[in-house]
Amino acid sequence: MKKLNFVVVGATGVIGRNHIAGVIENKGLAKLAGICDVNKEKCSLEAKKLKVKSYFSMEDVLREKEVGVVTLATPHPMHAEQAVAAFKAGKHVLCEKPMAVTVEQADRMIAASKKAKRKLGICFQLRLCPYVKKAKELIDKGKIGRIYRIYAEIGDIKTAVYYNSALWRGTWQGEGGGFLINNAPHLLDTLFYLVGMPKKVWGISRTQLQDTEVDDAVSAIFEYPDGGQGAIMANCNQLPAGRRWEIYGDKGSIFLKSDSIRFFKHNKMIHEVVKLKVAKHAGSGVVSSERKVNVLPGKSDHALVVKNFCKAVAGKEKMLCSGEEGIMSLEIINAITYSSYAGEEVTLPLDRKKYRDLFNKLKEMGPKAKHIPLQPSPIEK
Repeated sequence: MKKLNFVVVGATGVIGRNHIAGVIENKGLAKLAGICDVNKEKCSLEAKKLKVKSYFSMEDVLREKEVGVVTLATPHPMHAEQAVAAFKAGKHVLCEKPMAVTVEQADRMIAASKKAKRKLGICFQLRLCPYVKKAKELIDKGKIGRIYRIYAEIGDIKTAVYYNSALWRGTWQGEGGGFLINNAPHLLDTLFYLVGMPKKVWGISRTQLQDTEVDDAVSAIFEYPDGGQGAIMANCNQLPAGRRWEIYGDKGSIFLKSDSIRFFKHNKMIHEVVKLKVAKHAGSGVVSSERKVNVLPGKSDHALVVKNFCKAVAGKEKMLCSGEEGIMSLEIINAITYSSYAGEEVTLPLDRKKYRDLFNKLKEMGPKAKHIPLQPSPIEK
């Protein structure tokens, strides 16, 4: 396989440095050809340490013919414009999560990738977590049967220090949302990677405690075409922090965290259990027992994402997360936001124009767009 030359854009941030390390670790497949950042001083110093070329604009990167891959580690509101420009220049794109601010922007990225016949990968490395891979295996092999209910949550604590660390944080104009779009994409991508997308969404998105105009507490429920139901909660006003997933099926159930998995197998299928007529009490004789699962050791880091991306470009592996899959979490994020502000259920796929109109209104309103708990939506119908 021919090595791919990478340039990491947005290189001096934490995520950018993770991608740089990921490329360097894949010496047999990838080469770090340069780094790019608008902070010229930091970028120059880092490039000197790495002994690579420094760039200070996306335009400079795209003019380089030997650059094969552009890694976008920039703030997500910049992703769509940068990705489309990279595809027009004939580059492949590896993009950090979330892939964009709106599904309409993500659609443009996918279309540009196809038109240019170049690869688009979205960095959802949690799919590589050994416990997530085992859950996927169990579900795909039918071990839990038809899925009736799902639940996922992410909890964390954010302070004013976090939101004041950059002017774009905590604003509709700069970030395109709050905790949901910036911190919940991995939770949502993992959930819908495992169980597929719902058909209907109802959301509540509020500013509960933070001094921002965007969400810090979000809840949503889902309904699937086969009648299955689900719910998620995302909140940055709680401790202890963590995330978890629960998946309940006809034959068994899965309880998943980033560092553990529990698998329960029923001795009878749920659809048969509900028809039982027992003398003692409902559910008599029905047992759901925990089964041991063998989980192979492994990592879920950026180096493995880069490795997969290189092999996918060469046609040796399936892309870990393509643009068509990377849009799933964003579709849900936008749908929850629309449902909350419009006060109505959303049928997927989300109406692109309706969300564009709402999003433009939220940006225009700024601080007035804050949705305080128990108060009417600030958006006039």
